Amino acid sequence: MINWTIPSLCIIVANLTLVFRIIRQKLRLKRPIRWCQQQLSDKSTIFIPKVSLESPLKILTVRSLMLCAQQCNQNILCRVFVYNEITFNCQLYQSDLSSGNITFIPGSTSQVGRIRYQPQFYLDYNQTCDRCQVNRYLTCQNARCQCPPSTTYWDGQMCQNQLSYGKTCNSSSWCRQDWNLTCIFGSCQPNTALCKLGATAITFDDLSTPTVNGIIPSIYQNLSWTNAYYLNESGIPNIGYRYVRVSGEYVCWFNSPMTIQTLIVNKTFTINSFVTAAGWSDSVILTITGYFSSIQIYTTSMSLNTYTQRIVELNWSGITKVVFNPSSPGYYDTGIDNLCITF
Repeated sequence: MINWTIPSLCIIVANLTLVFRIIRQKLRLKRPIRWCQQQLSDKSTIFIPKVSLESPLKILTVRSLMLCAQQCNQNILCRVFVYNEITFNCQLYQSDLSSGNITFIPGSTSQVGRIRYQPQFYLDYNQTCDRCQVNRYLTCQNARCQCPPSTTYWDGQMCQNQLSYGKTCNSSSWCRQDWNLTCIFGSCQPNTALCKLGATAITFDDLSTPTVNGIIPSIYQNLSWTNAYYLNESGIPNIGYRYVRVSGEYVCWFNSPMTIQTLIVNKTFTINSFVTAAGWSDSVILTITGYFSSIQIYTTSMSLNTYTQRIVELNWSGITKVVFNPSSPGYYDTGIDNLCITF
């Protein structure tokens, strides 16, 4: 178990506010030193982020633990710092204890420190910028005190770090968008629901008619379609199609082998990705097969349920036809949305 202590210097600092103002002026620091808002772990500890994509915000060489803490304080995104008293290595991290682990390493000369985050530090949120000129927790944006861009979000009480893959979210602003994550049905997921640069997004929303559902035309979006249907998901609530829908209200559905192929013989395309779920019954097995002419090039199968959205990324290139074939002990109905195709 890691023990946290408030540095002994904190007690002295509490009585030396004027001295720190002078130090700040002399050093021309952008933000005030608030040593009392920092805590130190036991010695011989290191910090390991839970997500491999997370790397230090900055790596510095400084001559003391206090200077390392000061560097963290000056970086508005820094929440954890690690100092090695032998190498003078100072590492600053945006990760906090919810997204990283502190590990005791016998013989290590490192020590971990953290900056405390509490709701009372954010009372000036969304106030005019004169209220946060010396507030390390907020920054001035559009004349208002806001969370630091672009990897934090406001949760109603505090600015939090954006979340990693699989974490619960209320909106995409909660997810690490620099890691290509977006909030999909309450979970931070890869943003393959949105097409890659250069791909065509087939959203089926241009098929809107007064009816709830219908047949997708045999020629649609420069492709030939067989056994393909569309429906307005909002007109059939409380079934699996609401987990299929990503954009607009319309999705594609099928309950027998659906074929999509090019209009010109041997003209190829790439199927990049799509969003899918079972329409009525769980345990639908969807088999997808890609062909060049009549030659099978690719195939894959997956299990789908009604209340679980699945983002499928294929990136199958050089095909002229793709077949979606559902099977199930119950209903075969399956939906897809945001089909991404590159011609």
